[in-house]
Amino acid sequence: MHEFIANTPIQTRQSSFDKHERLLAFLSAEALNRIAEYQTGKQSPRVDLWNTVGTKSEKDWANANATQPIDYRAYHWQQIQARYKLLEESYGIKKTGRTILTDNDSEYQLIVKENIRHRIDSGDFVVRRANFTHCVPCGYIIAPVDAGINKCPICHKEDLDRLETEGLFAPISHKNRHKIIEETDIYPESARKSLRRVVSTLPDLIQLSKQRRFGIQLSEFGVDERFVLDPKIPLALMGNVVGEMGLGQLKAFVQGIDSIGNLAPYVYIADPNSHYSYVNIGLVPPFNKDTLNDQNRSFYTTFLPLIMVSYPNGIDVQQRLVLFKEFNRTARQFQYVMSLIDHASTDGLSTIDADLKLPLQDIFRLYNQYKTHEGALLIRQFIYESLSRDYLIHCREQRIRPNPQMLQQLKNIFSLVY
Repeated sequence: MHEFIANTPIQTRQSSFDKHERLLAFLSAEALNRIAEYQTGKQSPRVDLWNTVGTKSEKDWANANATQPIDYRAYHWQQIQARYKLLEESYGIKKTGRTILTDNDSEYQLIVKENIRHRIDSGDFVVRRANFTHCVPCGYIIAPVDAGINKCPICHKEDLDRLETEGLFAPISHKNRHKIIEETDIYPESARKSLRRVVSTLPDLIQLSKQRRFGIQLSEFGVDERFVLDPKIPLALMGNVVGEMGLGQLKAFVQGIDSIGNLAPYVYIADPNSHYSYVNIGLVPPFNKDTLNDQNRSFYTTFLPLIMVSYPNGIDVQQRLVLFKEFNRTARQFQYVMSLIDHASTDGLSTIDADLKLPLQDIFRLYNQYKTHEGALLIRQFIYESLSRDYLIHCREQRIRPNPQMLQQLKNIFSLVY
């Protein structure tokens, strides 16, 4: 199966619908897949998993349903369709050719449930009776009493008591905590501190069953029927499920820097034999469709989503302007020098030159290591020095025509980043 890079499972929150900055990880994954395709000559799968199960998803649906009755699945599918329309209209990314999954799909849930059954049979997950903090006003079973909860996260009231019932748990040892922190492939490396902070606060016995209205039922395993599987687990099993479905081999997740603690630990817990990379991008200032125009569209579609891997702490408006100026100057210089080269290619000279050496290996090595700013700098250096100065002088002095195949290759590589 072909490898591919995926955005982490995407929430269908109503509040994020028109926030283009929330699409950046999606665009990063798309750009990285295109770079991989150019190197291999093979089409990478496009697989998107949408997170439609969870407390916030249920709340969004309940609010919409109260205004105009709508089925839960239909509501979230509308949210998904609206986002693909936005992606096509603003960035030219079509829904056609993409595999669209949700964590509420029956086939997806069936594969997840079989995985849970195997983990219970092997003893990695345990069903056990425990004392939970319980909200008297709304009936929500919150967490084991050891968590020290003093307010309901659903209704926000403090009238709590205790309830004893069966839940699903996963023990996590000190050794496994260390493995998650130290052996997870994280880019850039500075993002590891976020993972360390989250893993250090995980309880020794992680609760994998949560009270939700929708989700994967666990009662057949002896778990209280009010519980479903913690929504984080089906999301963490994305790579396992898409492999089982024959859709491709997941290579890396692209995510916002704050999301790593919500995914990587649970991938290890749910799918310990897997090995994925986690590519983390920093936050950018908010923008919307009115920000986009013909001059900056490729900046927001490709350059910015790629470059943010090298800025895990995020950027402000001034830094974004600096990056755009860097992008715009390089794009204009490339267009200028290519116009000169195209003119040299049609001036009647007969000798075709093949001396221009593209630093392909070095460029792709940097992007394959997710060193995106260094990769962009190398391309810019090549354009300003090797191409604009040395090569043009060489062509003029030797009265030779540039190799058209080499020029097309150069245009293709430039379009992958700029």
